[in-house]
Amino acid sequence: SSLALFCIERVLLPGSSFPLQIFKHKTATQEMMRREAAENKGRIGVVFSAKDHEGSFATVGCEAVFESLTQLDDGRLIVECTGTRRFRVGGVRGNEPYLRAEVEYIMDVDDESDEGMGEVPLEVVSAEVECWKVLQEVVWLCVEVWDKRSWVPLLMGDGQGHPLHKFRHSAPSPWSGDGASVQVGSGKSFATETDRREAFSWDMVRVIRNGIPGLWDHGLTDTMSSSSRVQQLLEMTSTEQRLQECLDTMTSARNVLRLRQRLKDLVDERDQPDGDEEGLEGG
Repeated sequence: SSLALFCIERVLLPGSSFPLQIFKHKTATQEMMRREAAENKGRIGVVFSAKDHEGSFATVGCEAVFESLTQLDDGRLIVECTGTRRFRVGGVRGNEPYLRAEVEYIMDVDDESDEGMGEVPLEVVSAEVECWKVLQEVVWLCVEVWDKRSWVPLLMGDGQGHPLHKFRHSAPSPWSGDGASVQVGSGKSFATETDRREAFSWDMVRVIRNGIPGLWDHGLTDTMSSSSRVQQLLEMTSTEQRLQECLDTMTSARNVLRLRQRLKDLVDERDQPDGDEEGLEGG
């Protein structure tokens, strides 16, 4: 299979939305988008290209499928895409106004070995359950440490306002933590358990890259993930390894937040008036 290549400074992940804004003077790029929409079912290959390595790009990318193309009055072309499956770049052809390459689609090796086996390796189950459990603890800690009390009603509920609602279609279900069983699911179905588990791993990669908007900023827990690291996760061919990497990042964030919570509690205790001393003074 061949794909037109689109090089950007951000890593596209399977399942991620990808809005493109192509300006009027980028006539060759606009033409590429229209051509691929008409002749290739609206599919392009998106590959990461670091700003300080102009002219080179990663050899593993993500296919993007067009959702819509909109031509604006000012000449801009807006292309809404969604990341689908990963590929490895083969031979590159440069005899067109844009790069085109033969690609080989790739999947996780543990997905291939698990398919039809009937049993999921315990290590994979443990990794995904721990990821989901630690992420929920991180969310609650963020609320407590940063005094985001307005989030409490959302966290107590199970509706669309919950900060983790968009991940629940792919999360392991049920899981037990602190004596409570949490059911997940937002109506989206997967053909196999393998598909669900891999989708969950990409959701967790999005979390360690983006945090939870309005609640968890990686800059506050010193757990920022560079584009190069996200690219490494894209290239991994093991769901278990990808989940473990995400778990390590979330565990680090949880440990930072736990420490901040303890310090906050100590400060609050110090600032509280001593009831016994007040009683003695009053006597």
